Amino acid sequence: DETAASYYWVLEKLRNYIGPNVQPSAIVCDCEGGLFAPIAELFPESSHLLCTWHINNCVKVKAYNLFNKNLDSVERLVNGKWRKILQATTEAEYDRALNNFKDAYQWCPAIVDFVMQQWVPQREKFVKYWKNQVLHFGN
Repeated sequence: DETAASYYWVLEKLRNYIGPNVQPSAIVCDCEGGLFAPIAELFPESSHLLCTWHINNCVKVKAYNLFNKNLDSVERLVNGKWRKILQATTEAEYDRALNNFKDAYQWCPAIVDFVMQQWVPQREKFVKYWKNQVLHFGN
């Protein structure tokens, strides 16, 4: 199952296999919340990054439902204002992209709230500016 206890067990086995003193520079995973605590506990020196493919799928599904199943609007969001947020290479660029996103989608406060509550708090795990500070070989 996808509980924190199950993920802890799996990650503990991985740590034992690779050696208890080995700390990967980065661990990249999907957005499974049950993984967060076990990663932090078992690999405290490793950076925890999130897979942008999974994040994009999550944003697409949310937008699809909020935009009355309009695929063109979803693609414009994901490939436009949202991509600018993900690809920001400085904190100032990130702030501008986020503000542009909020301005452009003020007509749909639910998508803005979703991004602000779900993704902004985790920005260091997936926005280019922060993730490029960690050796991750483009994963």
